[in-house]
Amino acid sequence: MVPGGSAWAEEGGNPSPAAGELQRGFLVHDGMERTYAFYVPSSYDGSKPVPLLLSFHGTGWTGSMQRDLDRFPELAEREGFIVVYPDSTTLVGDIPPGQLSGYLTQWNDGREWTPQFAWGIDDVGYVSALIDKFMAEYNVDGRRIYAAGMSNGAVFAQRLAVELSDRIAAAASVTGPLAEWVELHSDWKRPITVILVMGTADPIVPYNWRTEQTIDYWVKRNGTSAEPATETLPQRADDPTVVHRKVYEGGRHGTEIILYEVENGGHAWPGGPQYYPVEAIGWSSGQMDASEIIWEHFKKHVLPDPVFPDVPWSHWAAAEIDWLTHRGLVEGNPGGTFGPEAMLSRAEAASMLAKALNLDLADRPDPGFADVDQASPHYAAIAAVAAEGWMEGNDRGEFHPDWPMTREQTAIALVRAFGLEGDADFRFKDVAPYYPGYQAVRTLAANGLVNGYGDFFRPGRPVTKAELAVFLYRALTGEKVR
Repeated sequence: MVPGGSAWAEEGGNPSPAAGELQRGFLVHDGMERTYAFYVPSSYDGSKPVPLLLSFHGTGWTGSMQRDLDRFPELAEREGFIVVYPDSTTLVGDIPPGQLSGYLTQWNDGREWTPQFAWGIDDVGYVSALIDKFMAEYNVDGRRIYAAGMSNGAVFAQRLAVELSDRIAAAASVTGPLAEWVELHSDWKRPITVILVMGTADPIVPYNWRTEQTIDYWVKRNGTSAEPATETLPQRADDPTVVHRKVYEGGRHGTEIILYEVENGGHAWPGGPQYYPVEAIGWSSGQMDASEIIWEHFKKHVLPDPVFPDVPWSHWAAAEIDWLTHRGLVEGNPGGTFGPEAMLSRAEAASMLAKALNLDLADRPDPGFADVDQASPHYAAIAAVAAEGWMEGNDRGEFHPDWPMTREQTAIALVRAFGLEGDADFRFKDVAPYYPGYQAVRTLAANGLVNGYGDFFRPGRPVTKAELAVFLYRALTGEKVR
């Protein structure tokens, strides 16, 4: 337990709270009344948008206890941002089989053995609703919303960095990495700057539990350098800890990954109180003020504009389209849009395939299609994919360049273009063995590249530009469907 406590005032009951004093609020989400504490700086008058920082407590704690740990309100008063301390749920009743008892007050951070995960507590939805509430009631800058947390709250902040990256500009996790289930099952939305503060002598969340895997995940997602720039911070306190800063730079949209490796550090917030004896949690390092450093990183980052105005970060294919565009593998329309829901013609699909696989278009033999004019802007790509055997015409020598490219035809083209192999049973009720693309769909399923629409693949449905982009991304990266 953190010693001391915070002053609380009912929401709206104290319009001018003292510096550092928390107010209290609640909202109903998913049928439950959810509570939170928050601090609004005395400089706030609503005339200009201000940043919003959400800080998440660890297992068995509360928002007010997290405030005593990180002391963000002091920074909020000085820097002019609003800080919110949400409370997790406390579950009661029988513990489901396989769940760890004694951990009933915590966030659903994606670890499968926790009660909140078993009960399906929608904490991500709660946080999103809380952001909505503060944006409605205060002049919050929607491009400067941040998440931080300690322990279970740190693991949860990592989950938010994945699942709410369309709303959160950056996230910081102190003594908590990314849960494996989130890595394997959650859809990421965009590159995002993440900060990790991890103690090498943490007896509760060991340093070697997924720290490396978390960094590898974000290096891949953000496209940063694989090797960090490393420096050791100056010693400033009389304790046995040493802090090494490792920065993975050069991510898309200016993102980076920053690891503060606290040598000999324990399960603590550096610069915060030694809230339990060293024998129980290890050393709370005095070599850095984690809150100050986290905020200095946060305020350098804002939610970036998406590459295309018609593909917002909330779009289901935003991450894949962004990845392909930054590598020059797909491109937008002359007007600067992407047209994600546009149905692709066979000619357009040929051009996307050729560009994504960097196919040489020069000196290709004339495919002899009666309906493909050599003056067509797609002629070179059609000739190239035909020469490679990825797409073909009918027995009358027609390519039908203006006809929609179907999902079945896309499956055949992808299997041929990427040389995919494998065979798997699938549940699709609308792909019969006598269909031309039957084996190609089975091969895509074997490679984890397709999930369809429940029990249906819809082979005759025209493929959209976003769908083909996602297919290409998965084939190029080996990413499996989730």
